[in-house]
Amino acid sequence: MRALQVIENGQPLKINDVSEPEPAAGEVIVKVAHCGLCHTDLHLHDGHFGLGGDKKLSLSQSLPLTMGHEIQGTVHRVGTGVSGLPIGDSVAVYPWIGCGDCGLCTTAREHLCARARAIGVNVAGGYAQYVRVPSAKYVLPIGEVDPRQAALLMCSGISAFSALSKVETAFAAGRVAIIGFGGLGHMAVALAKARFGTVPVVLDVNADKLAQARALGCEAFDLAADDAIKTIKRETGGISAVVDFVGSDATSQAAGRLCGQAGHIVVVGLFGGELRTPLPLLALRGTAIQGSYVGTLDDAKAVLELAATGQLNAIPVTDCTLDQGNDAFSTLRSGNAEGRIIFNIS
Repeated sequence: MRALQVIENGQPLKINDVSEPEPAAGEVIVKVAHCGLCHTDLHLHDGHFGLGGDKKLSLSQSLPLTMGHEIQGTVHRVGTGVSGLPIGDSVAVYPWIGCGDCGLCTTAREHLCARARAIGVNVAGGYAQYVRVPSAKYVLPIGEVDPRQAALLMCSGISAFSALSKVETAFAAGRVAIIGFGGLGHMAVALAKARFGTVPVVLDVNADKLAQARALGCEAFDLAADDAIKTIKRETGGISAVVDFVGSDATSQAAGRLCGQAGHIVVVGLFGGELRTPLPLLALRGTAIQGSYVGTLDDAKAVLELAATGQLNAIPVTDCTLDQGNDAFSTLRSGNAEGRIIFNIS
C-alpha cells in the first residue's frame, strides 16, 4: 500500500510502498478515506517541539514514520474476538492510545500516558491506505456525520472540546477569549455555539482570519494592534478566561494581561513559547494556568454525538491527495491554510 512518510526530519516527505497491516486478535484494520493534516504533524516532521528561545524537546522517533492521526475510513478487516463492527462500516479512529496499564490509562486519561502508542505519532498512522488499530474500542461508528468532519473531530475537535470544558463556568460568568483562529479556533467557535449557545471573543494577528471570525458572529481583535489589551478590555467589558491555541511568548503574555481577578488561562498551542509572569500576581489575582492536551476517548464519543445532532457547524476544509503532501505541509507552515487541510486517500 502507499504511505506518505517522514524519511528524515525536516526533509521532504516521500510516498513509499509498504506492507498492508494484518490484524492480530482484538485488532481492527481501517481502510482510510480521509486524514486531517494537524499542526502537531509539523513538529513530528521536524523531530522536536520548541520550548522557547533556542531550547528544543527532541522526539524519540522510529523512522520512516507514517504520520496522520485524524482518521476516518471504513472497517476493512477485524481480528479474532472483535464483534459489533461490520465490514464496510464508516468509522473514525481515536488515536491517543496509551500503554493501557499505568495510572493514567486506568483512569481514562491515556492521552497523557508517558508510554503512548498514539496512532500517527508513535506508531504508523493514517497517511496511508490502511491503518492498524490495536483495539476495537478505539474504532467509533460515525453514522450520518460528515466523514471529513468526523476525521477532524478526533484531534482538533476533542482538543477544543476538552479545552472549552475547562473554562465552561466562564461562559456563564463572563467573557471567554480564544487566541488563534486556525483550525482549532474554528472548531472552538463551532463547539462553543453548539454547547453553550454563545461564541468566544477571537484574538489573532491575521486580518483575513479576523474577518472570518467576525463573519461567524464573533467579536474579533487584532492582538498586534497598538493598545490591543486596553481596547479588548474596554470593548468586551473584561475577559474571564483565555484559551490559547497558539502557545507563544507573546500570546501567553497577552493572556496574562487580559485575565482579571480569578482568571483562567488554558494553554493548548504548541508553538514553542515560554511563560513569563510575576508570580505574586498569580496569588493576588487567583489566576489559574492549566495545560490541555487533546482529549479522552469519552470526549471523542461526545463530540461525535454532538455532531450527529446537526448542531455543530462544519469547519472549512481544503482537500488534497497524498501526492500533494509536501505542498500541503508548506501551506500549513506558512499560516495560509483556511480552516483545515484533509488528505483524501481512498
